[in-house]
Amino acid sequence: ADYERFTGEEYIFGGTVLKRRNGNDLRAVYSLSVQSGTAALYWLDGEEEHLIADASGSGRYEFTIHAGGNFIVLKGEDFTGGLSLTVEE
Repeated sequence: ADYERFTGEEYIFGGTVLKRRNGNDLRAVYSLSVQSGTAALYWLDGEEEHLIADASGSGRYEFTIHAGGNFIVLKGEDFTGGLSLTVEE
């Protein structure tokens, strides 16, 4: 997705499923491009934030979801740039 002067939070992936057929281990494959402003991609585990990326770059982030809310969120402040994200089992 491309963003132009985005400010706020966007919940990109997530839910509250307690039992997953293929287990609870997931992998986020991302590419973040920050042209201006700031952006942070993070996993929200209940109330706890786990930073995935806050600068231009690409990579993988492995995590295990737990009972309750689990979301991947993009937070931007006047953010112009792009994000590609795939979540794999």
